[in-house]
Amino acid sequence: MKKLAGTKWGANNTILKQVYTGNIRPVMEYGSSAWATAAQTNTSRLAKVQNTSMRIITGGLKTTPIITLEATTGLAPLDTRREEKILIQHEKLQRLPSHPAHQQLQEPTKNRLKRSSFNHLAKKLLRTHSDILPSTPEEREPLQDAEEWNLQQDGVFYATDVPGVTSKGDQPDYMLKTLTLEMLHAKYNASVWTRIYTDGSADAAIKNGGSGIFISHPDGHTSTHSLPAGGRSSNYRAELTALREAARLIKADQHPPEYVVFLTDCRSAIQKLQSPMVNFISV
Repeated sequence: MKKLAGTKWGANNTILKQVYTGNIRPVMEYGSSAWATAAQTNTSRLAKVQNTSMRIITGGLKTTPIITLEATTGLAPLDTRREEKILIQHEKLQRLPSHPAHQQLQEPTKNRLKRSSFNHLAKKLLRTHSDILPSTPEEREPLQDAEEWNLQQDGVFYATDVPGVTSKGDQPDYMLKTLTLEMLHAKYNASVWTRIYTDGSADAAIKNGGSGIFISHPDGHTSTHSLPAGGRSSNYRAELTALREAARLIKADQHPPEYVVFLTDCRSAIQKLQSPMVNFISV
């Protein structure tokens, strides 16, 4: 950041702030809810990095009060951000009954421990901020699906790449489209294959998820389907919901097609289905 900044040249404060929030702070905060119980002597070292960054962004002196730098840059203290992440992680674990840590949150804290646990910190923060947090939490809808599924069987193959498409992201849109259409024509010709396009998204990526399905049959017949993915839903869950429903529709067909290809833009969903490390219940 120092090399980017200068009194008469270089990046302005907006770009310097983007460099910090996009490249430096995420590294310091990675997994912060897991190591939030670290000693203050360690976390204070991270705070010094942010303080130095704020001085570079604003051009402030060493004597400039930290509270002034925070107000000028709009950057919250790292300990405040950690507290927020702890509360978010605590709420997530409350909504994940299958998570190993879920049951621990229901147990009383052991005060004999010399250092506070995650459970200690979460409950302390809940008491501290009880004036702004709901006193009677609403019924928690699970964040994960109640039933999982599996396509680990003969005749099912996965592809996460399109021939000719690179990972650099420097190819124009028309080239990406052309390469994709060439692959579909060569490997999954519409005269033979039933093509199923799936998509899913959620409002702000956290709620009111929705899934959509478009099915194109070799005889030219098409159909569309839509369904909700849950009030508490991520984009990822919405994508999986669309894939699951599409598989259910094909399975329920009285005359299921012989050749079917599922087309989705959710690479992580394909990688999850591809992973041999996860046991799923088949649809």
